[in-house]
Amino acid sequence: MELALGCTYPLGHSEDVKNRVVEKLRHLEKLEIAIQGDDYADKEHQDTNHEALQYARAAAAVLGCVWSFEEHVVCGRKELALERLTKLPHVGPFRAQQIHELACTGTCEAFKALSGDSLPLASNGSRRKVSEGDKALQPSAL
Repeated sequence: MELALGCTYPLGHSEDVKNRVVEKLRHLEKLEIAIQGDDYADKEHQDTNHEALQYARAAAAVLGCVWSFEEHVVCGRKELALERLTKLPHVGPFRAQQIHELACTGTCEAFKALSGDSLPLASNGSRRKVSEGDKALQPSAL
């Protein structure tokens, strides 16, 4: 946790692959806000947008990561990369898979779904119909 909080943001990273991943994670954060609305502006449903928050935290963790994504994620073995990614603050197995896909291909399932006006998969593999705060998702808002 100290690693993510000890860096100055939104400065870019010297490693381009990290900047590309962070750019996509921040875009996913904005897309999550678009399909769920701005929870703090919604007077009837003032809850945290957990999905958007997780993307913001993952972006901070990627920027704060001290080891090379180029060496360990893009050019390394997938299993080892995923194991290493899950050790970053706020990154579990599902988010690690997304970060790995973003680093290696420039996209992931959630990015394709949200950009294509459909609902993304939840970490359990099913299509999300509501947010963690039980708020209905509206992909047409994108």
